[in-house]
Amino acid sequence: MDVVCVVGPVLLIAIALAAVWLDRWSVPVILVALGAGILFGSDVLRLWHFGDIGLANRVANLALVFILFHGGFSTRRSDFKAVALPAAGLATWA
Repeated sequence: MDVVCVVGPVLLIAIALAAVWLDRWSVPVILVALGAGILFGSDVLRLWHFGDIGLANRVANLALVFILFHGGFSTRRSDFKAVALPAAGLATWA
């Protein structure tokens, strides 16, 4: 448990710093986070084996909430107006 309390925040800070640096090339933060998860997880470096499916589901849902709120708050009004009618049509039709 001590490793999680130390490595987790360090990884989050590294992801945030990498996202700021990679913003110059329009690389999304989610790609940086997924890459870090693959690199430090049980696939490549085998540093962190995560087998709790329920906790992974809760963390993924929480991350999805933050991603959706960030997308909603960063959308400009002009961009929203341009796609509001087609999106509403697709949402009610499909």
